[in-house]
Amino acid sequence: MPHKTEDYKLSAVKFYLKNKQSMDKVCGIFDCKKSTLKDWVHKYKKQHNITRNNRRPISYKINKEQVKTAINLLKTNEQVTMSDLSLHLQDKYKDFSITPQHLGSILRDNNQTRKRTRHQHFPLKRRNIPTNQFKEMSDFYETVKKYPLDKIITLDETSVGAGLYNNYSRCFLGKRCFYKTNDNFVFKKFTLLVAISNSKCVGYELYEKGGMKQERLLEFFQKYIFGKYKDHLIIMDNAKSHNNNLMKEAITKSGNEVLFAVPYTPDTNTTIESYFNQIKGYMKKHRNVTNFQQLSHNVKQSIDKVKPSNYKNYFEYAYGKKEGVTYTKKPSTRKRKRKLYKE
Repeated sequence: MPHKTEDYKLSAVKFYLKNKQSMDKVCGIFDCKKSTLKDWVHKYKKQHNITRNNRRPISYKINKEQVKTAINLLKTNEQVTMSDLSLHLQDKYKDFSITPQHLGSILRDNNQTRKRTRHQHFPLKRRNIPTNQFKEMSDFYETVKKYPLDKIITLDETSVGAGLYNNYSRCFLGKRCFYKTNDNFVFKKFTLLVAISNSKCVGYELYEKGGMKQERLLEFFQKYIFGKYKDHLIIMDNAKSHNNNLMKEAITKSGNEVLFAVPYTPDTNTTIESYFNQIKGYMKKHRNVTNFQQLSHNVKQSIDKVKPSNYKNYFEYAYGKKEGVTYTKKPSTRKRKRKLYKE
């Protein structure tokens, strides 16, 4: 006989207690055994509910000490493979017989998940001068706070080409997915220079030949920024074509202020980097680009697809955090309750 739901059991018990009918008659109505109904009534009178008291399961294939050792080894080297971790545990515990696959599941049960690794670097010295990341970040954001978001322009260049494609595809089971091309144009790279504000794309240039130079950058400023924008904060990274006396003097003379992102800290220039991710995502959808004109059209279409709300969100996230407001992360819905292990 299949298990009954708690609501079903509760209905049967309340019907029996309220109507004062025999258990045989109630069992005939609710399709249950007399002994089962007795148990339900007894539990209801004792606990005032019919909730099942399930015993919390205990894992017997691995003990607490072994789990703790595995987690500690993982903390010392986050990139250790499950095979190597399993060998370490086998050397320490002779009775350890968990497969690497099972060990991975055990670590997941303890909320140790596998994720993509990112490289984070900040040098202790720069040009033989000790660095202070906290002070540099504080100074950067103190300058940003002096300007409203609609008075900030961020600018950077990136490399684009026809060979952009998504890293993941869908193919039939057992077959590999290939993005096939037959024109060597996919190997060519071009420089895309873009400036954005919190509401629109201020201007962009796609250069067919050559990389970014200070003279080329100055021409871009004269075309899209100087004469059109004043009292703005212009944020750029520390590339040589950006951080030089020619550009500093030209921006200051135009009535604007320049601020360079903190080296090795992408968060200080995340607006334009997030923007590049978005337009490259659109560019990946266009295939069979075989010449520079088609690529230029692809770039224009991708930039036109970016909504004003996207620009606003990029700047709000990077530079619009309010003072006195505590930002708390929502509790993860994937966090698991730890299992019991034998001693």
